[in-house]
This record gives sequence, structure tokens and C-alpha cells, in this order.
Amino acid sequence: MSTLSSGKPFRDFHTVQAVPTARIKRPDTRRDALQSLRPGDNPVVTRRDYRTDCAFGIALWGSGDLRQVREALMRPIFVPYLGRKSCPLSAPMAPRVVVADSPVEALGHVQLPPYLETRLDPERPLLVASDEPLAGGREQIRWDEPLDRASWHFGQRTVHLTRPREPSMDE
Repeated sequence: MSTLSSGKPFRDFHTVQAVPTARIKRPDTRRDALQSLRPGDNPVVTRRDYRTDCAFGIALWGSGDLRQVREALMRPIFVPYLGRKSCPLSAPMAPRVVVADSPVEALGHVQLPPYLETRLDPERPLLVASDEPLAGGREQIRWDEPLDRASWHFGQRTVHLTRPREPSMDE
């Protein structure tokens, strides 16, 4: 994955309220759930941080049929979004099958929407993250490898990062 533009931070607030299951098993609507609240119930406000106006390039590689993946990305069944459903992609994905010697080289072939072509250069990303080691890169441990989805257990994986160029003041 390459970060072409880091965008701007966007903070959203959510009210979280766990309704005891003894009072309401399966509400038909959120209104039903909220009506079951009592004065002793304490809602919690959480913050969610997102980014707006960002641009990314993605490269997949392997021995599978990448043309099938390309076709699926060209005609997604569900609306693609980043982080939450109210943040859909601002342009259609433009998947391509290319032959390259490295993930960084493959990411240089990213096709940008017309309104970004003059602002961004896929051959000069701000950051590249890969499962494969990168020349001049560093390693970072992330705890996002699904081990057991039912109980939300995750394990660690190593991500390789490199910064081919430093961001300018307007990025």
C-alpha cells in the first residue's frame, strides 16, 4: 500500500450504551433500545479518528488469478468505504494488472482520478507499507492478524515501511 496524500484528520464522536440483555433481548429499532434505558445507565462517549481527502494505492501480488480480483474490484457488490459507511470512495477504483519487480515499482503504476493527476505522483508516495521487506525500510509490529474472529483475538504481524520522499507543507 502506498500513501499518496495523507489528507486531513476528521474526528467523530459516538455514544455507546450497553443495554442489559435482561431488559431487551433483540430490539426492532434503535428507538426500542433507547426507550429501555433507565436513569442508572451511563452512556459512554467515544472518539473515532478518520482522515478525509487522502489517496492510497494498493498492490497485490501472487500466483493466483489477479484478473479475477481486478474484475471483482471493477464491479463491487457493496459500496466500498474507508472506515465507515459515510466515507465512501470519492472515485471508482481503477484496478490494473501489471508486471513489476517490487511492490514499490508496482505502486508506481497506480491510476489516479483526473482531479488528482496534477497534484499527486504515484511514483513518489509519502509512505509505502508492505508484507515484503523493502529496500531502506524499517519494520513495525502491528496487532491486527485475525486469530479468532468470534472472540476478536488478534496476533502480531510485521509490516515493512519506507518513506520514498518527505511530505511537503501542503500535504
